[in-house]
Amino acid sequence: MNLKLKIILALLTGFQTISLAQIKVSPSSAEMDAIRKSEFNTIGKKVAIQAVTEKSTGKWESNNGFSIWKLIVETDNADAIIVYFDELTLPVGSEIVAYSADDPSESTRVFTENSNKYVKTFALPMVNSDKVVVEARIPSGQVNAFHAVISELGCIVGKGTNGTNGFGDTDPCYINVNCADGLPYQNAKRAVAQYTFTEGGVIGNCTGTLLNNTAQDDRNLFLSAQHCAMEATPAELGQAIFYFNYEAPDCDNPSSSAGLLDDAVVGCNRIAASGGQHPLPPDGSDFHLFELNPIPAAYNVYYAGWNRNDIGTNIPMPGAIIQHPLSDIKKISFIDTFTQAMTSTDFYANCIQMSGTGGIIEPNASGSGVFDNNKRVIGTISYGTTGCVIPGNYNFGAGGKFFVHWDMNGTTANRQLKPWLDPTNSNVMTLDGKNSGTVGMADKIETAIVVSIYPNPATDVITIKSGVSLLGSGFVIKNLSGKLVNQGQLLTENTVVDMQHLLPGFYFLEVTNDNFTNQTCKIIKL
Repeated sequence: MNLKLKIILALLTGFQTISLAQIKVSPSSAEMDAIRKSEFNTIGKKVAIQAVTEKSTGKWESNNGFSIWKLIVETDNADAIIVYFDELTLPVGSEIVAYSADDPSESTRVFTENSNKYVKTFALPMVNSDKVVVEARIPSGQVNAFHAVISELGCIVGKGTNGTNGFGDTDPCYINVNCADGLPYQNAKRAVAQYTFTEGGVIGNCTGTLLNNTAQDDRNLFLSAQHCAMEATPAELGQAIFYFNYEAPDCDNPSSSAGLLDDAVVGCNRIAASGGQHPLPPDGSDFHLFELNPIPAAYNVYYAGWNRNDIGTNIPMPGAIIQHPLSDIKKISFIDTFTQAMTSTDFYANCIQMSGTGGIIEPNASGSGVFDNNKRVIGTISYGTTGCVIPGNYNFGAGGKFFVHWDMNGTTANRQLKPWLDPTNSNVMTLDGKNSGTVGMADKIETAIVVSIYPNPATDVITIKSGVSLLGSGFVIKNLSGKLVNQGQLLTENTVVDMQHLLPGFYFLEVTNDNFTNQTCKIIKL
């Protein structure tokens, strides 16, 4: 039985509690209301508590060769909690997690000793509760190597659906990335994540994109805007939280965000940025390049391609902006033109309607990647108009050009993308994206597919539609780990395949024919 399941089954009794109200440092209702009404990236604030460690506070118990440390943290006037660690040292074989004291199914993923690579600071991602259990599971022989220090909690007001910056708060005109219009961007979207950062006690959200580099080595280089986390210290960056795959499984908005924030990575290192002036706007083209801690293979991330040509030279349109507006689930906006802004560093991307609807950008979408028609990043969002596209109006998102990010903000490596994204000194102008774990391979999912699948996402069955020339071809269905879960032949032009026995998640259909091999389609099983 894994740790998360054991947590759900546990009886939550006998823990020591830190009550912020008791030590009179709970944020006031007025402070939380101000954050709720914020029009920028703010979603919460850090609140100091009396510092606790594994030796000073909490309850220890033993179970099956493990020593388990449990602690409850509690706050008033907030909708959710982030637990921030000044220091976290986990011995080999250890695990740590946070979950709601009232509903243990409301939980973070389980983190291990490999989770904080750059600094000893850490954070357990947001739990939608005002009372949260921290649980660390340590091999009994290594308890002395475990160390945790907590002196701040994150008080969050970003649960959304009620005027706060969070889940369900964008206008219905904003298109979910898994709607039909977003299908051509199903690879690119896997590179995009929302991230939560702290800066001088304030907690904010922005958006960014994982990028491929010419070494094609899966280095976790993540591009966003410099005005996001511009003044964050290395210790604060160690507490940044990146949420991948935070999206609806299909075109409909889900009823809650439960389970959608599980694919979290904590901690990053600043690699480069376009300047340091404050207050805003910063100098240069407003880019921020981070390197993230290791990303679990199960997240199935994608490293997006890029195009460093300037406007007017080899920038194929139309394109798209993939973003987390108002800290909501992943949305996609479409653009038909990418033109020069008033300054040489910036662009205007004119947003258009698709299927009769469409949004532009919103706060917390800062740093979002702008993609050309070949699904390559050509810029990052900094500012622009907000709300729904209104035909005839100037509906634009604007920001820094990738062309300027590349090597035009300064002469040192920490002011350029070039040294990091072209470590082989290839001097290429464009680079395609790649799937995690592939080296130099053409992307198989977004190439021309000679079969199609419907419905997708699916619940009970899928139908594989193919041409007469493919009859007799074999097919296999594999899970994310590469395990075979189904196989057969295309004996008709509409081959029905049972999916009821499969668990919800992502699967891949591979079709083999004399004329090609391993043509791959992604399947989403609900």
